[in-house]
Amino acid sequence: MLPCKKIYIDTKHKTSDSISNSNFRWELPETLTMPHNTIFYVDDLCVPHSWYGIEQNVNDKIYVQLTSNASSVANKPNECKIVTITPGNYTLETLCAEMVIKMNAAYNPQATFTVTPNATTNTMSIKPVLAIHLIKILTDADLATGMAGLTVQVGGNAWAGHWVGTAYDHKNPQDMNDILNNTDGYSAFFSAAAPHVTGYIDLQPIKIFTCTVRT
Repeated sequence: MLPCKKIYIDTKHKTSDSISNSNFRWELPETLTMPHNTIFYVDDLCVPHSWYGIEQNVNDKIYVQLTSNASSVANKPNECKIVTITPGNYTLETLCAEMVIKMNAAYNPQATFTVTPNATTNTMSIKPVLAIHLIKILTDADLATGMAGLTVQVGGNAWAGHWVGTAYDHKNPQDMNDILNNTDGYSAFFSAAAPHVTGYIDLQPIKIFTCTVRT
């Protein structure tokens, strides 16, 4: 019978001369003598969150459509922007602050926005500052077609409210909808009086995978 069947190695017990949690030394608490031809293999590996919650060109984009409540099609704008969030790990509050900066920069000087966190429900409220403005945060369904063929009745006339911004890959829009829980159905327009309230914000603070390696 071997003196042990498993050795558990945890980086929180790494030696003081270790370089990092991915380049470290670990000492056995006691000397173990194994019979000749003993075979060792890695059985389980747990890696806690070794990547950002928001990754560049993976899930760093918000697709925003801005218009107004004008009753005339001729006076109703259609400003579509891809707002790119800086990669990194965020809390609810810091993500809201980052979104405000990037959305305001994207629409400067046409419009400004507020993004307000709600720690109780872990959601955020997104709205334009001016009462005249309406915004839409495109859902997965909206992104799949770019809202092609969509028309809205304005003053008895059809307003083509499809995506007119920068072209994107409809099959891989690299959007943040999973984080914002903005995945169901088609989006409506929201205003300063009736803001867009997200679903539960999923910042994925810890991601773990387990693998087995045998020799």
